[in-house]
Amino acid sequence: YLGENQGKVPPYLVVSHVWGKITKEKIQPGRDWGTPWSIPISDPEKLKRILQYCETTKVKWMWMDILCTNQARDNQAKREKAQEVAKMGHYYREATACLVIPVNYEEFN
Repeated sequence: YLGENQGKVPPYLVVSHVWGKITKEKIQPGRDWGTPWSIPISDPEKLKRILQYCETTKVKWMWMDILCTNQARDNQAKREKAQEVAKMGHYYREATACLVIPVNYEEFN
């Protein structure tokens, strides 16, 4: 991310969403906090639509709490989440745009 941009944060999209009741865990390949790691999600279709939007609109970088914050359920993750929540205002302010995904996202194109 920073290597591609000479140490500068490139333009990115921030995603605001409500997952609802967690029904599944999507397994992703490794991250700093464990390999593999899982994303707790309510609806796999919602994540699929977000990624399709990014692909269609040529969004290269995206910040989304569920993807960019350690989702483990241990004390270390809780501390990390608390630190990240404190930074979220900055993430939203610095983003080029915010994609808002409502609970009833299926009703929108």
